[in-house]
Amino acid sequence: MDRSHRRGGHQSHQGSCQAGLLRTATGCVVDLRAQERRFRLMAITPADEGWGIGRKLTAKLTALGITTVAELEPMAQAKQQIICSRSFGERTTEFGPMRQALAGYMERAAEKLRAKEQRCRHVTLFIRSSPFAERETYDGNQITTKLQTPTADTRDIIAQVEPLLHRIRRIMSAI
Repeated sequence: MDRSHRRGGHQSHQGSCQAGLLRTATGCVVDLRAQERRFRLMAITPADEGWGIGRKLTAKLTALGITTVAELEPMAQAKQQIICSRSFGERTTEFGPMRQALAGYMERAAEKLRAKEQRCRHVTLFIRSSPFAERETYDGNQITTKLQTPTADTRDIIAQVEPLLHRIRRIMSAI
């Protein structure tokens, strides 16, 4: 049996699959909307049947003792970054409103960190002009700072706003 068949290559069932349904290695159509069912299926699905996992990666996973898709799940869920970004409704160049908006974004990022029981070690600020502005060059830059200790404390993260904003504005004005 080739891999496409094990993954559900039967044409007769593909048309009947809808959102949340998938033909699997079990040979039947399984409703994957329930978290418990998804976990049970991942627990019996070999890691090498995961999408994008080839021979080389399978060998590395096997060496790490990872043999099922369920064992890959914690790695897939670990976020390496949290981004909170918004566009201003109008052109904003004043320091005060930028600082206030950025503090709000940093506060939201800290909330997300705490919700995931994570901490950050780096804070990055990026600023761009509007790509839609007429008679204005599209411009942008970013700057990162490394915190002394990983944190999810809103105060520590917001404390980075003003120094980062001063630094990035200096860089952008020099360009």
